[in-house]
Amino acid sequence: MNDEKQTILLVDEDGVECEFEISEVFGVDELNSEYAVVIPVDSEEEEGILLKMIEEADGSMTLATIEDEEEYDIAAEVYATLFMNEDN
Repeated sequence: MNDEKQTILLVDEDGVECEFEISEVFGVDELNSEYAVVIPVDSEEEEGILLKMIEEADGSMTLATIEDEEEYDIAAEVYATLFMNEDN
């Protein structure tokens, strides 16, 4: 098993490129969607950013901001259930 984290380059709304580490990828059956949590590589901050994974027509994956508050809340709850439970 490969424990090395994958990094990606994302462009923010100001056109600035930032490198992120993909911390977790998970699906939410209720929403029939997949999500990723990314963490800035060059930051002291350990809090991740929750993004939606969208498959493009050519099969490539795009990460997008989750605009719908209800969708975000459901995805965040699933993330917390899967990855934030320190008792396991």
